Amino acid sequence: MINNKLLIINKWPWLGYFFVFALGFIIFIYILIPPGIIGPDSFYHTKMALMIQEQGLIKSFPWTQFTTYKYLFVDHHFGYHYLLIPFLSLPSPQNLDPSSLEIDQLIKAKLGTAFFAALVFVMIYWFLKRFKIKGALLWTLLTFLLTPFLLRLSLIRAPAISLIILILGFYLIIKKKYMLLFLLSFIYVWTHGTWPLILVVVVIYCLANAIKELINKWPHIHILKIFFNKTNIKLLLTCVSGLAAGLIINPYFPKTLPFYWFQTIKIAIINYSNKIGVGAEWYPFDPSLLIIVLLPLLIFWVIATAWFITRVKKQNTTTWFFTLLSVFFLLYSYKAQRNIEYFIPPALFLSAFIFGQMKVYINWKNIKNNIAKLFQGPEGIFYFLFSIFFAVFIGFFIIFYLNFSIVRLHTQYKEKRPINQFQMASHWLKNNTQKGEIIFQSDWDIFPQLFYFNTHNYYINGLDQTFMYEYDKELYTAWHNIVSGKTSPQDILQTISKKFNASYVFIDKKQDKTFAKLLKKSPQFKKTYEDGEAIIYKIP
Repeated sequence: MINNKLLIINKWPWLGYFFVFALGFIIFIYILIPPGIIGPDSFYHTKMALMIQEQGLIKSFPWTQFTTYKYLFVDHHFGYHYLLIPFLSLPSPQNLDPSSLEIDQLIKAKLGTAFFAALVFVMIYWFLKRFKIKGALLWTLLTFLLTPFLLRLSLIRAPAISLIILILGFYLIIKKKYMLLFLLSFIYVWTHGTWPLILVVVVIYCLANAIKELINKWPHIHILKIFFNKTNIKLLLTCVSGLAAGLIINPYFPKTLPFYWFQTIKIAIINYSNKIGVGAEWYPFDPSLLIIVLLPLLIFWVIATAWFITRVKKQNTTTWFFTLLSVFFLLYSYKAQRNIEYFIPPALFLSAFIFGQMKVYINWKNIKNNIAKLFQGPEGIFYFLFSIFFAVFIGFFIIFYLNFSIVRLHTQYKEKRPINQFQMASHWLKNNTQKGEIIFQSDWDIFPQLFYFNTHNYYINGLDQTFMYEYDKELYTAWHNIVSGKTSPQDILQTISKKFNASYVFIDKKQDKTFAKLLKKSPQFKKTYEDGEAIIYKIP
């Protein structure tokens, strides 16, 4: 039965791609269908795409008044925002009021997210098929058991696009497609802020290539000559020139250079998580949790890595490449949770390549005969029962992880922030304030919702606290002391009005109860609006 099905896929290869895409799309529609949002940045990306659709490219960003975005704004996801526009342009139900239309646009963004996420699995399947990996479909299906992978791909953000580019990059690097690698590097800069990763990938491939040559020719070769061989130099120059072109031939040039220094070095590498509160995705994974959520893949990856080590001299450049790459991204994921999606494809590819090697060394006929002998004689019943138990265990293992990944994520989207969070309060501000008046919000991470529902006003900070910390450290400290309840009620009014020039204070009732209690004790502030989610005070 299985062989017949595989013959059908071999006869009509497009069926495999269609099946992977359809399965991925259906799974992500199921995950995303509840009326909730997990990552608040989803509001920001949807709004940016809508604004580009209406106004063209956004060149300035006054909505976070006290951040580096005010003078050094680069939309480092503008390629992704353009890719969202076709989904946001889909027809909406007739006679929708403006509030319902805002929600409808977020639903369309979810649809686009499901589409891009499904394409990631198609790319994984495509890569395995290009290298003639046996069981490419099964290896691809394995990734549906990995909760953090599905979580990251379900966000209305650009990780899916970044992964599609990187997987294509793996192929172009291995196959030495220099011109296409140049174009891909160029496109990456326009699409996602993680574009330096393609250079990291090229460097790691060059290292793998050098190590392989060193093993073959040791000790009659110079180490530097190995690394800077003709192939490596061409790959490095191709990638660097493509990235440089993307930075220079860019609507935001020359701000791209200082901005990406800030984004890549200060936020991604140095990271101020020990000084300020940054997003949860920038903190390390709990090692035990990391093992649990990645266990279906880690089992194969650990076996593959062990096999690789025991036969290290027989390995080719490709397996060296994916070994080094998977180890690098595993360590990178441990540094910051947001990088976990980059570990999974190289770890999967290494496992697939190594298990393909292992099949050559295994005498399947002897194994089959030995297994048959186990079921003969009086002891056969024991092995028969053990086989049933093992099959049931594997079934429960798969069901557990399917539930742990797909069903659990569906539930999270039900229980997390509602898709219309702060919509009513934002509309009140839009209808009752002057354009450009500054709103002092109680937390930086509620900015995306406020921005999505109300671009009429400006806000204090948002997207990442590093932007405000680097803008003015003293001002950041003053803001942090106020919202965390460290400033006395008597001093709050003067600080907010003088240092921040704000007209209103916006409080998230559920998240910022300490600040809410502080303002309640301060008689100078006049409450002008309240609902189940927010309180708004007028600053006299």
